[in-house]
Amino acid sequence: MNCLVLIPINQQYISDVQVKISNALLELNITQSAIINNNTEYFFAGDSYLQFISFLGCSPYLNFNPQKQLTLSDLKQTIADLNYIQILSNSEDYVFLNTQYGVKAICPACKKKMTEWQSLIIQWQSNLKLETNCKQCLNAISLLDIDWKRTAGFFKTAIIFHGIQAELAVPSDELLLKLEKLTKLQWQYFYG
Repeated sequence: MNCLVLIPINQQYISDVQVKISNALLELNITQSAIINNNTEYFFAGDSYLQFISFLGCSPYLNFNPQKQLTLSDLKQTIADLNYIQILSNSEDYVFLNTQYGVKAICPACKKKMTEWQSLIIQWQSNLKLETNCKQCLNAISLLDIDWKRTAGFFKTAIIFHGIQAELAVPSDELLLKLEKLTKLQWQYFYG
């Protein structure tokens, strides 16, 4: 999936935050017009996008300007070639996203690498139970407490910047502070 994911540190669902975040991103000109489908908005990047998302290293290929007015079906076909923003907020269950390569999972108790992270996620998807035991130290842990080293994460509320490969961009401190002020929660990021 190639994306940068911003989430509140406490990973909770924030009631009515989706509208507030949407309006704030529009006011900051990080986003512009949106396609809406099933209450999910897909925003195109605004003129100030690059002031709040800093790309590292060499100049990446970014496609902010689709050549025609896109419909949702067009978006699905051009998704790999288009940078866009999505705001998700779900009160029911957590969502898990990870990078395609190089996922790191570190036990919060013993600080050792958890090589079985994929089987833990598969188990969680089948029963939604977040509690497990580390195979290294046998301590009871929550999947939410695993240190994913920004290569994966769980969320109920997130801002997803699609079209960004892992470790190629970071949100500006200014954006994280604006989100904190808006929601009264600290924010962090990972890659999916």
